[in-house]
Amino acid sequence: DVHITDWQQLASLTGAKISGSPLTARLAFDADTRQSVVFKASLPQFALGGEQPVTIRDAVIDMTGNDLWGSPSFKVLSSVARLQAAGINIDRSSMKVNGDTNHADFAVAAGGDVAVDILGKWKPGELVLQKFSAQVVPAVAGLQGKTPLGLRVDKALAATYSDTSFTLPEMRASLLPSGKLYFSGSYAPGAMKLKSDLSDIDLARYKEYVAEIPEGRIALNAQFSGKPESPTGKFTVSIKDLIPSKGLPAFAADITGVLEQLKSGRALDVKCLFPEAMKKNYGISSADIRASIPFTSPEAGKMSLPNMDGNLAAHIALKGQLEHMAKLLPLSDQKLAGAVTADISASGKLAAPVIDAAIQLADGRFIDVAQGVQLSGITLGCSAKQVNPVKQAGKVLIDFGAGDGRKGSIGMRGNADLATMVFDVDGKISSLAPLRRQDINLLLSGSFGLKGPLTNPAVHADIVIDKGRIELANLPGGSITELEIYQPEQEKKEQESASFGTIDAHVRIPNQLFIQGYGLDCEWKGDVYAKGPLTRPSVTGSLEAVRGTLDIISKNFKLVEGKILFDGGWPVSPLLNIDMEYQAASVTADIVIGGTATNPKLNLTSKPVLPRDEILAQVLFGQSSGSLSHVQALQLASAVATLAGFGGTDVLGKTRKALGIDVLKLNSDNDGKDSDVSRTTLEMGTYVHDNVYVGMEQGIGKSNDTGAVVEIELLPGVGVQAKTFSTKSEVGIKWKKNY
Repeated sequence: DVHITDWQQLASLTGAKISGSPLTARLAFDADTRQSVVFKASLPQFALGGEQPVTIRDAVIDMTGNDLWGSPSFKVLSSVARLQAAGINIDRSSMKVNGDTNHADFAVAAGGDVAVDILGKWKPGELVLQKFSAQVVPAVAGLQGKTPLGLRVDKALAATYSDTSFTLPEMRASLLPSGKLYFSGSYAPGAMKLKSDLSDIDLARYKEYVAEIPEGRIALNAQFSGKPESPTGKFTVSIKDLIPSKGLPAFAADITGVLEQLKSGRALDVKCLFPEAMKKNYGISSADIRASIPFTSPEAGKMSLPNMDGNLAAHIALKGQLEHMAKLLPLSDQKLAGAVTADISASGKLAAPVIDAAIQLADGRFIDVAQGVQLSGITLGCSAKQVNPVKQAGKVLIDFGAGDGRKGSIGMRGNADLATMVFDVDGKISSLAPLRRQDINLLLSGSFGLKGPLTNPAVHADIVIDKGRIELANLPGGSITELEIYQPEQEKKEQESASFGTIDAHVRIPNQLFIQGYGLDCEWKGDVYAKGPLTRPSVTGSLEAVRGTLDIISKNFKLVEGKILFDGGWPVSPLLNIDMEYQAASVTADIVIGGTATNPKLNLTSKPVLPRDEILAQVLFGQSSGSLSHVQALQLASAVATLAGFGGTDVLGKTRKALGIDVLKLNSDNDGKDSDVSRTTLEMGTYVHDNVYVGMEQGIGKSNDTGAVVEIELLPGVGVQAKTFSTKSEVGIKWKKNY
């Protein structure tokens, strides 16, 4: 008899964190009539602390064994209300066993994270499961989701066995959460027979455990028979309605295999077949995928296995349109098209196969919508002979060519050594215009190359821009400044990533590089260099202006000096220093454009030095601002606004120019009474004479009257204005003075 009433004493002795209610246990032996043993124990509550804590509640066990040395029989009853261990909770677990050496009945049940329900019988040479169900919550298997995973036998099964044989006539079971399983088989030294069928597996039901699993259905059927050392048979794997990713057409395939005895030895012949509808969706015109895998023929009593010293024969022949096949690639803004042919074969020993391959692309097209790159007439050839992937021996030859749809071309040739994964590729460019963009268009010539391992390539280039155009107003970017926050760990990551390849490029611009936008029209020449990490190169060099003009405020300024400097910063945004000059009657005005290409700044100066308004008045009208007429003053104000908003977005100004009118503006005034109620109108019109303005005014909102407006300038600063609406008309004299 064992009684533990205070676990603290035992905890102090062992050093473990133990607590709980009293334990009572009894082990009794009886030799009066038959040799028997009885063990009973109960533990209402128990806890063991540590890294993997264990808690038990209401544990009971009752075991009895009779006639131990004669014809033994036994009976076991146990139950635990709750068991928590290693983060797993098991509720209401119980076990019952009753029998002797000739038979036994057993039942096992549990709930919680691991749930089982088993009921069966046993006798020598036979096992019967009347009920079997087992399932676990996904967290126990380290998976996401809440729906349990498991197996449930749908029909009672009986298996017979001996020391050398095993037979299971039939097993039908359900997989949780989806799938059906059928199995029957037998094994004996001289013969084996196996049949299995896995069906109705809906992969979508398993996405909650692994999000990357695609939607679709899969089934497996296998049948093998014969001697264990030389069986024959076949299998089929069926894939239907498989959606590789959202938006793609369904993928389907049937993979079949036949294991048989051939003249050259035993082999498993495997084929992959695609339905016609699926091939059409992915642009596959023909496909032939097959392989013959050698198997051993061992002595009796051993299993047949793949023969690593046997000869492998595999072949893949594929033809189709890349436009449809590219749907399987993770492309967002890129588009690929062209006719693809692939012929790949493998031979030699299974342990070290030799591969011959030829992959070709003809009449290909590539479009990168985001970057505006477009290539056509693409030809690509990749070939490999006697390549051994296991020994990493052999070379892959690469031959690439493409055009821009005009007269330009690009070509590239080289190879990759599989032993070292070192690339050696050289290419040439001839009058290539690869960009279809509103902001940048370039005509390129020159040479380039790539050498070194793929993990750290060295890219070199010597490119000539034969002709180019850059539209400043359409370049990406804006006036919002991004402040860089210093983060040491981020800087360390950038330094580590910088080791991925280097670039050494020289871009030469003899002339005919035109930079336009915001009224600027200049021709440039220069040299630009890109050196350093491939992912973040340092761009340096400069461009110098050959000639140019600036058309702004209705005047044409001529180029005096121009330079664009690349300072090596990131992202690349060159610095501008452009001086444009206009010679007026009594003043020489200069517009200096500075800042960056994505955020240009404008400054106005003159000789002699004058205020900005005076400079503009002299440039526009050849007189001081104080002597301007009403119309001239309006034009001066418009010029000031144009210079102030240089490089920005002027919606009304663009609309006014598009409509061919002189005035387009929003007016706001009160309703003529002492109130805060305001009236907003849209006014548009034109000057029919130097001092006569005619326009229309349309109310916006509740006051939507339409009226006509006429203004006549009588003297500088004095004019007559007349307005006529559907509800009223008014005439007034306007006087103003600029000071």
